[in-house]
Amino acid sequence: MTTTFLELRHFRLVKHIAETQSITRAAEQMHLSQPALSRQLRTIETKLGVTLFDRHGKTMIPTAAGRHLLSVAPALLEQAAHAEQAVLQMASGSVGSIRLSTECFTCYRWLPGIVEQFQAVYPQVEIDLNMQATDDPIAALVAGKLDLALVYSPITDPKLHATSLFRDALMAVLPPKHRLATRPYLAAEDFAEEHLLLYDAEASDVMREVLMPAGVRPRRCSSIRITDGLLNLVKAGLGITVVAGWAAAPDVAEGRLVTLPITADGMPRHWRAVRSATSAAPTYLTAFIDLLQAESPLSVKANGVVHTAGAPRPIKQRARNSGEITGILGEQHPDGLVDDV
Repeated sequence: MTTTFLELRHFRLVKHIAETQSITRAAEQMHLSQPALSRQLRTIETKLGVTLFDRHGKTMIPTAAGRHLLSVAPALLEQAAHAEQAVLQMASGSVGSIRLSTECFTCYRWLPGIVEQFQAVYPQVEIDLNMQATDDPIAALVAGKLDLALVYSPITDPKLHATSLFRDALMAVLPPKHRLATRPYLAAEDFAEEHLLLYDAEASDVMREVLMPAGVRPRRCSSIRITDGLLNLVKAGLGITVVAGWAAAPDVAEGRLVTLPITADGMPRHWRAVRSATSAAPTYLTAFIDLLQAESPLSVKANGVVHTAGAPRPIKQRARNSGEITGILGEQHPDGLVDDV
């Protein structure tokens, strides 16, 4: 590693002497005594082995070496000032970036709306949505490639801090006239004769957790990497799918689709916002997590009608506790799960 003798204060000294052409006036501008500034200049010249200024009486004229340092001094000092200001703004919690990924591509349907709300209050915080890390956001977080991961997998690493966000469930989605639409739930064997449409047939939770353990393989399985495309194909009667219940809620409310639990136990998920616990979270990151906690992709049911979650709450408002979140999203089961619509 290359080490350098020159520091920013040395460039500042050269700049002031060149601008004033005087040791005395430069010392006044730098709030130093004339002998102290003269000693610093001699130290620099001795260390570098070169004369930086020719002395013509009391007038200081830069040499070729001095002019070279002078040519780069303004840019270096300006960059240092900008860097210092940026760090101070980061320390205040108003400037920075959040590198973010989720464990499910469906989240990208509602996440942009929350990002838009957040940046209305924190316009100098850049949100970087890293979709490439969706396959394993926790690994990316641990590797330092993310600042925040939205996941439903259990968190066991003590170096990670998890904030509870909301609970949902994966649901089977069928056309209203499908032969299975009136069942209380779908068992693994019910998928055997179906064309199953999934976002990723090879890495699907329903395949890994329900169908494969039961030795069931659907009659046909297709990957469609667009959630709206999955739902539209189901509405057209071309198969059934499995998505988060809230993703199909608008179509269910209009009678275009039906959602059913998968197995008698269902497929519940507990979503959390996970960050590193090894350092304090910047103010803006805490505010973003608060907003995620206050806003949810789930729908609420009131008087038999499905509505989207209410008007956005101010970001400066602290997030509700988990009990209050449940009250907003729906009725609570004894096991703590929120009813999905």
